[in-house]
Amino acid sequence: MKSPEPLQNQQKSAETKPLTPLQLADCKTGFSGGAAGMICAPPSGGHVRIVGDHQHSYCYHVMSRTAGGDYLFGDQEKEAFLRIMWRMARFSGIKILTYCLMDNHFHLLVRVPSRVKFNAKFEAYESQGRPDERPSQTKQQGEERLIDHLRTLYSKAYIRQLRAELAHMRANGMERYADEQLTKYKERFCNLEKFVKELKERYSRWYNKTHGRRGALWMGRYKSVLIESTNKPAEYETGEDFTALHAIAAYIDLNPVRAGIVSDPKDYRWCGYAAALAGSKRCRYGLCEVMRVAQTSWLKNAHRYRLWLIEDAAITNENAKPQLENERAREGKISPAELLRHKIKYFTDGVAIGGKAFINNQFRIHRKKFGKKRKQGAKAMTSENSTCVIYSLRRFS
Repeated sequence: MKSPEPLQNQQKSAETKPLTPLQLADCKTGFSGGAAGMICAPPSGGHVRIVGDHQHSYCYHVMSRTAGGDYLFGDQEKEAFLRIMWRMARFSGIKILTYCLMDNHFHLLVRVPSRVKFNAKFEAYESQGRPDERPSQTKQQGEERLIDHLRTLYSKAYIRQLRAELAHMRANGMERYADEQLTKYKERFCNLEKFVKELKERYSRWYNKTHGRRGALWMGRYKSVLIESTNKPAEYETGEDFTALHAIAAYIDLNPVRAGIVSDPKDYRWCGYAAALAGSKRCRYGLCEVMRVAQTSWLKNAHRYRLWLIEDAAITNENAKPQLENERAREGKISPAELLRHKIKYFTDGVAIGGKAFINNQFRIHRKKFGKKRKQGAKAMTSENSTCVIYSLRRFS
């Protein structure tokens, strides 16, 4: 069959400013045409990979180290890794529960949901008519939801080319082949191996490009350990709050403490616990899942996780015991002033701090720089019950 013509940009500015390293990290996958000018590869044989159970959800501790253990990652490199990690997690359906980025390796605690359940929203289905069910969905509607989901990772040009190729296949009686191409995307969802592999590959390309470097960045394949987990609510009253998931989460967030970089995990910017204290909803949701409490209950339960961390640190470090006694005395709670100072450390270029009216006005002025779904700009940095409430404007949550 004759391949569809690749889509090219009609207008290119001769004076386009080069992207900064972090802007490069934010770039979505584009369309470069390929050898045949196509996104979808032609049919071929190939090795059939044997996969495990995709019916259920599992948690894993993932770790990978740089080639030779070289200390390659500074603040900018870690920020770029986080941006690529969160975008890949959203695309893959992977839930990041917590993480820690060190100078030469990273740790992730992730939940891989059921691929069957995740992909169900892209399939045709008939509603049984019950009030709690979604309405029926046709095959075409499911395909549109899938293509819309691909926008989390791929550029507009890529999506246009994909649509053109699918339409071309179907117009030439290749409906089954078109369906097979879409299935290849769905096979990448809720797949730990593909998620980590692609995360490392995408980051390697960014790193080598921004540092003028060639060659492998990572030391072989990643390591992963299956972690027992349960969705059963924690029984704090009876002390049944300790799980394998908690132990691994604490181990990950305490990495910079064991390395002697900081004495308190909240002071290390590149771990999930510190980010949760700074206001990251994604990190708060992840740690709430570790604690087996409602995602929206971080403010109520953050002190529990903090006590877990300090207690774990004191087990192997005698110097941490005075801190443990202090934390127990204040029940793991952090004062508003201390929390505010912590949050300020996380602000990046372009942030605004001030009263609610001032922040919302800046949000209206710079509306195009934020996502379409965002309704307001002002986010309280301190409790809204405080006598003096300070608000901030940030691009990332």
